[in-house]
Amino acid sequence: MIVLDQKIDYKLIYKIAYSEEEIEISDDLKRRILNSRKVLEEKIKNNKTIYGVNTGFGKLYNVKVEELEKLQLNLVRSHAVGTGEELEREISRAILFLKLFNLSLGYSGIRYEVIERLIFFLNNKVYPVIPKYGSVGSSGDLVPLSHMALTLIGEGFVYLDKSFYPSLIAHKILEIEPLKLKEKEGLSLINGLEYSKSILSLSVYEFEKLMHQFITVFLFSAYAFESNKSHFDIKLSKLSKSEGFSTIINILYDFSKNLENKRIQDPYSFRTFPHIFSAVYDNFKYISQKLNEEINTPSDNPIVIEDEVISSGFFQGQQISFLSDFLNMNLIKMCHLSERITFQLLKEYNFLIPNPGINTGLMIMQVSQASLLNSMNFYPYSIDNLITSEFQEDIVSFSSNSALNLYENIKKAYYILSYHLIAAIQALYITNNFQKLPLKLSEIYHNLRFHKTNPLREIQEDRNFTQDIENAIYHLKNGNLLIYSLS
Repeated sequence: MIVLDQKIDYKLIYKIAYSEEEIEISDDLKRRILNSRKVLEEKIKNNKTIYGVNTGFGKLYNVKVEELEKLQLNLVRSHAVGTGEELEREISRAILFLKLFNLSLGYSGIRYEVIERLIFFLNNKVYPVIPKYGSVGSSGDLVPLSHMALTLIGEGFVYLDKSFYPSLIAHKILEIEPLKLKEKEGLSLINGLEYSKSILSLSVYEFEKLMHQFITVFLFSAYAFESNKSHFDIKLSKLSKSEGFSTIINILYDFSKNLENKRIQDPYSFRTFPHIFSAVYDNFKYISQKLNEEINTPSDNPIVIEDEVISSGFFQGQQISFLSDFLNMNLIKMCHLSERITFQLLKEYNFLIPNPGINTGLMIMQVSQASLLNSMNFYPYSIDNLITSEFQEDIVSFSSNSALNLYENIKKAYYILSYHLIAAIQALYITNNFQKLPLKLSEIYHNLRFHKTNPLREIQEDRNFTQDIENAIYHLKNGNLLIYSLS
């Protein structure tokens, strides 16, 4: 059981997405929710004009509305116009969880009944079916979150314990009535950045896992390549003011002591690895810190704060968009390093295969790497803009597209690094340099080579490498190459 309180981070979002632990909220959060609803109801009772409560939305902000509950129902229905394939169940669960957390902070003015229904969905494995496309990341992620909100009122579709149902049928199976939305509740359900924040959070977690393990794959490569250990000399740390450079040099120095100096200088992909990778490390620390700040910032409009209801811009996803684009830059550069090192290993050792000619070895694995790398889109969504809602919403963030693009590139990065891992393990095998590995690296090497279910076997002649690739992905996904925590 996880008791939700006033602060979370991207690691908890990832854990919730994949663990399906049950969730409750603290008494303190419950008090804040009840208090903010009381403030909102008092304003409504006194006929105060409040955007989205008794007015229209967007350009229609100046149109007074009398049917307050119908307004919320119409909002959710009219905004559910998303397209594309459905998000994975894990992302949908993360979105539902982050929406629960955001509303529980007590700045939205919704009833506690909405919170209870979100908790019920999470704890009973009811996850909204949400299409990928439609949000511009300003005024929140309106379109995908409308598909989420539909399922709370018995419309749309859900995954229920891994099966697919119309939401109303799922309600009947679970013997509950659909939620009836009151004032502001439709708006609060859709007027947040939970789609963008959830996808970025899962991407950041996956990136961190790859980043940790990339050092191990590099060290395998360095031993296989017989790299010059002077490139990783601890004395170099005195010349840089970067925390990342000092950290990375220390790791490389500790694990490269068994290397010799075969060349005066290695190719850049080896020699400047600590310089490039330390920049990625420093950037990641910044990105993860700023993401956690955004996760814990309320995302809604208007905001209920103290005894006021204030219209603001806490639905604007610009920071999420910047962070997603920035991390994507670092991801692609890391993949460039991986592909170049793979190339150097194949060049040095005749495509890493005995009897080349009759055998092609890993030649085409590197070709596939190059293809994947070229397909990793880097379009700077964060600096684009398209005007919506007749100039009322005249600048948007595209945080949703930026985060989604990063997430898709993360999937490709796993394959790029898996090709690299296979090449490094094979290079260690054919050179016998696995015998020079220090203890921790040696243990990981032998675990990979002789794993009971997913071994990275030696390659004596050409074969179908599909299972090799999937085995490498398995080890990367499960963090089996971790030697040193960078956090």
